[in-house]
Amino acid sequence: MATRFESLPRRRRRGAVVHLTAALTTVALAVVALSTVMTYIHIRPAELPAQIPTPPLDPFMGVSLSYRDDSGYEEDVQTAVADWNSIGARVRLVPAAEGRTADILIRTISSRRRVDWAGRTWVSCDTAAGPCRPRGPQTVLLNPVHMRDRDRRLAIVAHELGHALGQPHRHDCSIMRPSGPIMCAGRTVCGPELTDALVLVRLWGGNITADFQPRACDSIDGQESDF
Repeated sequence: MATRFESLPRRRRRGAVVHLTAALTTVALAVVALSTVMTYIHIRPAELPAQIPTPPLDPFMGVSLSYRDDSGYEEDVQTAVADWNSIGARVRLVPAAEGRTADILIRTISSRRRVDWAGRTWVSCDTAAGPCRPRGPQTVLLNPVHMRDRDRRLAIVAHELGHALGQPHRHDCSIMRPSGPIMCAGRTVCGPELTDALVLVRLWGGNITADFQPRACDSIDGQESDF
């Protein structure tokens, strides 16, 4: 007894075979494509870390005080900023972004002004009562009459930035002594000392880093400066 397929005319049987072959080919191609996609899905995640490196995280988790330096003593300011930032306290001084109001404005007074002091800082907290965290805009004024040799300039700028960080005057081995030149153990002080570092980390938190070293200075001339 002939099957339904065998009972078809030869031309129609040939067409059916062609359609069946095409259908099987399509199914086979679909299986191959699906297998390729599954392989890509399984392999791709393992490749991602090598192709998209994770940027390093900034370990600093503290307060950033921005400053704008209009004093004309850029190199000295940058050196003093680096010295204070190297201590490891959870506060750091950073340049103010363009168009943003700075927390600390550093300026120079006119050389025509007859004042005896080398520097003055208007602090937004009462440092006369002890170390304190500033809570508003501050202004550092530098007197060019006293900004002669490099070490004296460094001492004056470091002292005034210490006030901007909340440091009061002290009379121990410290850059925060109210007049200079400051001598400590037979050497000239022109940057934050260990006592200054201890006060800073107690005030803001953090730990003194191994990178912190009191700055070595040459002798400053003997003329006294009132900070």
